[in-house]
Amino acid sequence: MLVDDSAIACSLTDGELDGRIEEWQRLAGSATERMTIEAGVQLTFAAIDRRALADLIEREHECCPFLSFTTRLTPTGTALEITGPADAAELLAALA
Repeated sequence: MLVDDSAIACSLTDGELDGRIEEWQRLAGSATERMTIEAGVQLTFAAIDRRALADLIEREHECCPFLSFTTRLTPTGTALEITGPADAAELLAALA
């Protein structure tokens, strides 16, 4: 899939963005494992409120539709993959 570079922009205001990044960093801090994957990051959680996770993903996708989110239930918990185009690498790093 080709992505128009001009589409790689978050629609949140600076204040909203700071709060959202804090939410993601709290979430990432509770991960039992963090792994760099092709085009993104995978976080694994032994225990997580999946409804709260789904809400955060939904809100993030509204402001940054160029990111992709995949969740998987694993034998050891929940895995979340966040991927995006190369131009979104800085944002991905800030989130996770």
